[in-house]
Amino acid sequence: MEGILHSILPNIASKTRTLAASILFRLPLVRELSLWTGCIDARRNVAEHALDGGHSLVIIPGGEAEQIRTTHGKEIVYLSKRKGFVKLAMRK
Repeated sequence: MEGILHSILPNIASKTRTLAASILFRLPLVRELSLWTGCIDARRNVAEHALDGGHSLVIIPGGEAEQIRTTHGKEIVYLSKRKGFVKLAMRK
């Protein structure tokens, strides 16, 4: 799939994957669309496998908590229990 990432970083884009919520991969049509757009399941073992395979990961921490608790004009990050991505990055 071509996009802005491919035009800006052509050598890196093909080895980049985006982590997406695990629930998306349990819904048949949504799963196929997610995979088609370069998303992979956000579980730790899937992310580790992608990193071991030489892929770079796009991670958007916070997830649902940030999406639901929005307030116009405020920038708040909810990461109190979401630090696994930092541990994974430091280990790899």
